[in-house]
Amino acid sequence: MIAIIVLWILLTLIAVIVILLHFSVTAYIKADSDGFDIKIKYMLFTVYPRAEKKANKKSRTKKIKSEKKSKDLFEDNIDDDFADTDINEGTERIDFTESNKTDNSGLSEDVNKLDAESYPDDNFDLEELEKSFEAGNYEDAQHKEKPKGKKKRGFDKKADKKRKKSGEGFFAGLKEKYGLVKPYIPMGWKYFKKLCKTIRFTDIRISLTVGREDAHEAAVFYGAIQGVLFNFLGTFANIFTVKIKKANVNCVFTRNTISGEAEAAIRIRPSAVIALAVCIAVNFLIIFIRQRRENKKDKKSDADAGCEQKAAAGV
Repeated sequence: MIAIIVLWILLTLIAVIVILLHFSVTAYIKADSDGFDIKIKYMLFTVYPRAEKKANKKSRTKKIKSEKKSKDLFEDNIDDDFADTDINEGTERIDFTESNKTDNSGLSEDVNKLDAESYPDDNFDLEELEKSFEAGNYEDAQHKEKPKGKKKRGFDKKADKKRKKSGEGFFAGLKEKYGLVKPYIPMGWKYFKKLCKTIRFTDIRISLTVGREDAHEAAVFYGAIQGVLFNFLGTFANIFTVKIKKANVNCVFTRNTISGEAEAAIRIRPSAVIALAVCIAVNFLIIFIRQRRENKKDKKSDADAGCEQKAAAGV
């Protein structure tokens, strides 16, 4: 009984996943003179762009109050305290500039001398310096320079030339690689075209405005733009699944201009993409196994022919 319940649960889950994958992912695209906008939706959910979460007013007020408290706690009023004591109590101010000034020239000279004598040069060996510290010979160790390492070998042109084969060998290698890939090309091209057809461009709306100040130039320009646009749409419809709602080219005779706007909805089913991916994987595997068997047969026939030649030469 439990096994049957688990089986029914698994079947319902698989059915729900299949139904969800059958719904299309839709991308709404709009382009005009102001810029480019895109919005991606799956069923009733907006995948991109995501809506910004609104912060609660209570949390904001709490943050403001905590900031105010921290400012009040760490506010420094030392100067005000000194001013109050001077005026009210009549105490004498202490001059820290001249009365307590000490002669620090000797100290600064000692510090500079210590910096110059104590610190070693930039180039030194750390291991030798540690040994000298242990032995107590710091003065000898600080002036020892780090031994120069071996120079890295640069680009060897002769070795590179030796690595490169002749032109015939290079093209032979390309030909061999092409022979390995060649059986997969027709099948890959076939499924690539199917994948393109699964992508549907619907609700296409295109509106262009072109113009020239001269009427003759405006008419020629209008015809050229219209021809390019509809030739492009025809080629595009041969590659993808296309549904056009509006495609207009407007001509203006008063000014030099070219502008417009376009919008479309792109839809694709995840289930169709997954089915195509499975078919491609299965066909690739079949071709790979078939090619491997053929290679084994060729090697076996070559080995048998070599054995026959050796037997004939021995006789």
